[in-house]
Amino acid sequence: LLWRFMDRVEYEAKENYVRILKKSINHPKKILLAGLALFCGTVALVPLGIIGSEYMPQTDESSFVINIQGPVESSPEQTNAVAKKLEEKLSKLPEVKYYMTHTGGSTAYEGRIMVRLYDRKERDRTVWEVANEMRAFAVTIREADVRVSETQTSVAGISGGGGSRGGGGALQLELRSNDIDAMNKAAEKHKFAVCVPHGWKDPKGKPSWNVGYPFQAGWKVDEVAGMEQLAKYVQKKYHLSRKNTFMTGMSNGGEMCYLTAYSKQKTFKAVAPVSGLTMEWIYRTMDAPKPMPLFEIHGTADHTSEWDGDLENKGGWGTYMSVPIAIGYWIAKNKCERETIEQVDGLNKENGRSIIKHKYTGGPTGCEVWLYEVINGPHSWFDHDIDTGEEIWSFFSKYIE
Repeated sequence: LLWRFMDRVEYEAKENYVRILKKSINHPKKILLAGLALFCGTVALVPLGIIGSEYMPQTDESSFVINIQGPVESSPEQTNAVAKKLEEKLSKLPEVKYYMTHTGGSTAYEGRIMVRLYDRKERDRTVWEVANEMRAFAVTIREADVRVSETQTSVAGISGGGGSRGGGGALQLELRSNDIDAMNKAAEKHKFAVCVPHGWKDPKGKPSWNVGYPFQAGWKVDEVAGMEQLAKYVQKKYHLSRKNTFMTGMSNGGEMCYLTAYSKQKTFKAVAPVSGLTMEWIYRTMDAPKPMPLFEIHGTADHTSEWDGDLENKGGWGTYMSVPIAIGYWIAKNKCERETIEQVDGLNKENGRSIIKHKYTGGPTGCEVWLYEVINGPHSWFDHDIDTGEEIWSFFSKYIE
């Protein structure tokens, strides 16, 4: 009986299909109009708001992650203090169900807070609204780089989502800096654009710039070419000057500035490394193809990037030159003939620091070399000692066309 029933269904289906096909052939205009109407109706669902337009629309998954990354010399206690500030803020948000914090571990300067919200039907705000409030709060924290990422599962089940302070997720490249607020304030005042990319993940899985540290051995990434490509992309997208592009960065970003200055590139007109150093392999094997304006800010008590250099690799970053020798190379390269020295007090009277401003000028190409020697200054951006962003811009602006 079952097979007879199935045969009858199949026979009727074939008969109906043939009948419909004949009618369609005999009425082509009606079929065409019906298909067109169906297509227009489907397209209209998007502007009418009935369906979304995203290929993979975001979903509110009631959770987000807060990543903390402080200066590499930060202690677990300092990282934990930043986490405590974030926890205090989270405790005041009614949408937060619970959170779990992890700081320290293998890297004392990093931490993570995993935040779980109440189910969507139990709260008034979306996960993006709550995360944006935390992003706004993160901007007020100056001791570390704090990034908020909403949990977002893709088709393959891989979490993704925005990782920047301002939201949004994409390829991230960064010239490391503990405090980009200094540059942002200068940019707002002097009306120039700031691009803060994130470095590729190195062999240890951490974002960094490939400048030849021992643990970066075998890492095949041409950072200078990548930065040139990024600069050209930003110039084109935001209609910025192709002639007036500069580079600054702190620590590993400072090393990237030196590597760029030594390289055969035509994009960056001047560099300003902060707490940066010249790797010994760069000094030994490379020769800058042309003079370039360079401005270094460095502390004499920097125990990460030592003022006196580290030719024995005691710090584990590889061998690198002392600051005076690194700067001396550029004084000679730019053929500077005059030196002026000025010592000023730092902004914070309590720490007793002062700044010796060495300025080397008079070269035939006009490329100057500045060195701000921060007496007893640590490995930092020095925003508590000088107006770093304003000083860097005063140097870059000398070379604007």
